[in-house]
Amino acid sequence: MRLIPAISLVIRLALVALVSSPVSAQTVVPTPVREYLFSGNLADASGGPNMVALGGGVIDEAYVFAANQGLLLSDLSLDTGTYSFELGFTFFTLGGYQKIIDFANRASDSGFYVLGNSLNFYPVVNTGLVDVRANEAVHVMLTRDGATSAVAVYVNGQLGFTFTDSGGRGEISGALREIYFFTDDFPTGGEAGPGSVDFIRIYNQSLDAAQVSELFTNGPVVVPEPSTAVLLLIGIGALLGGRMLRNSRKMVGDSKS
Repeated sequence: MRLIPAISLVIRLALVALVSSPVSAQTVVPTPVREYLFSGNLADASGGPNMVALGGGVIDEAYVFAANQGLLLSDLSLDTGTYSFELGFTFFTLGGYQKIIDFANRASDSGFYVLGNSLNFYPVVNTGLVDVRANEAVHVMLTRDGATSAVAVYVNGQLGFTFTDSGGRGEISGALREIYFFTDDFPTGGEAGPGSVDFIRIYNQSLDAAQVSELFTNGPVVVPEPSTAVLLLIGIGALLGGRMLRNSRKMVGDSKS
């Protein structure tokens, strides 16, 4: 039984390592209902509807597009009024209005744009800040709460602007819940620009500031691997269990002799 004190010491050391190891208290972020990573295709990672290319193509794990050659998603499972759209994209050139998301099946000039270097939800609000630069990737989140009509836009994890969408301009209004990305509406037609998009994620809820910051900083949540200390404790438990089982069998054998 001399093995037990040694094992006890190892257990104590493993527990110390487990307690002292840094634990990340990450904000809980929901899983997106749609995730498009453009890894050689236009497929949703969870098996939902594919994006439809409007003239561009997938190159080096990004969708690359000329002006008005963005993407179309038709998805009846999406909530029309409560959502969060997370995008990582780059515009190659900037100038006037360039549409990012169209919610009205291209029937209205309203929607989410960049105007010059500033994010803009036309015709309601413009940040007036340098949010986007040509040929530089940017992380953008647009959230909307259907119950309150509250809309928020975040740039690289920071709040850009908020407004109350009492006119419903951010509601997905197409019969098939069509959403156009980087493609202008029919009434104006020319307010679009060339660029590339690395990913698009859609959530069926309005994310808060802490969740947006977490996504920008750490990306989507992944299941963590067990720590070394935990694995060590599991191994010790198995060793002790096997030792005790062998000892019990030996004692039974001795009692029969």
